[in-house]
Amino acid sequence: MQGLLFVACIQLSCVGPSVAHVFDEGLSLVQVKAESRASFSQTQTVCHAGPEQLRHKVFVHSLPKAATSSVGRALNLLGYEDCHEDWLRSASPNQYSKHWDDIEAAAKMVHGKNPAGIPQDIQKKVQSLLANFKQDVDRCQSFSDLSIGHASQNFPLALKNILWPEGRYIWINRPFESWYTSFVKQKDGSKIPKQKLHEEYTRLKDEALAFRKEMPDKLLFVEIEEVGWSPIVKFLFDDACTPPQDNFPMFVNQRLKNNMTVAEGTATQGTNCLPICWNSCLNDPSCATDCPYCEGIQDGYDYVPDWRCDMVGAWDWCPWYYTSDNKMKNCGDALSKMECGQTWFDASGGWCDVFSQCVWVDEKCYYGELQKCYNR
Repeated sequence: MQGLLFVACIQLSCVGPSVAHVFDEGLSLVQVKAESRASFSQTQTVCHAGPEQLRHKVFVHSLPKAATSSVGRALNLLGYEDCHEDWLRSASPNQYSKHWDDIEAAAKMVHGKNPAGIPQDIQKKVQSLLANFKQDVDRCQSFSDLSIGHASQNFPLALKNILWPEGRYIWINRPFESWYTSFVKQKDGSKIPKQKLHEEYTRLKDEALAFRKEMPDKLLFVEIEEVGWSPIVKFLFDDACTPPQDNFPMFVNQRLKNNMTVAEGTATQGTNCLPICWNSCLNDPSCATDCPYCEGIQDGYDYVPDWRCDMVGAWDWCPWYYTSDNKMKNCGDALSKMECGQTWFDASGGWCDVFSQCVWVDEKCYYGELQKCYNR
């Protein structure tokens, strides 16, 4: 015990101010603690995945529309080469589809079985069957999106755990009703009955919870409101380093996040809000100050409330499901201020998570960065 106390005292003397300094400067206890923490943080390096971390593939094993894209971008900042659906397709168009029959056969082998306890004979069959597939995707260090990252029956947790037994998994828990509202906005989402979606949601969540109970060091279960650097860095790096100085790429502005309906939102426009502001908050300087739904522009938070994104039809501009021939696909095609304000574009590199409104400047329509809708 005395030895431990001695080591502790030596450590404190290295990272904190001396007793004499405390009394000479008249520092309070709170200030002393703050100085100690600041000094300690300066001795730590910024987290960046090295050989030890890269031994473990990281899977954002969560449902789509649960901040998986945000975590994928965070993993990139932490030094992982994150591979999402677009990356896999661009690297090799047939990279996933050419293995589909083998993946489907392997998924049937593990269906209904405990992902943490697949019999050895089945594991060997799966490893042999998917050896070429694993070789194709092993250059990825993390997976945040389809077809491998997301939790699904198509590529179940059991297969991931067999192929990458040292893998790490992140489940982002988003309440069902909130998740469902977001999910049905995407391609084909509304075609699936709500009850069926709820059953699948529950099954995958329960599976993740059971897996964590058996292998607590391998799966991080985090509520969507708590997603940020702290839980992810601690999970992947323990306390060996400090988070990047970059803001966590979470496309959620808590001040603007709300569940208002379109009718309720319209009612809160404000008595001084000009009609042109409804089309675009960028149409007049007064919009930012007079229109509640433009508050983010004024304060530097560029994401606008969900109800307004619904109202202006921002989600309809996903290139995956263009159905109208008369819709413009490029900002430059707009010939008037009104048309420009009604035109949105996918600002998330094909992920259809973030949609940015075009901006009318000097009688021309340009791609904008100031006002965005995020399909969480």
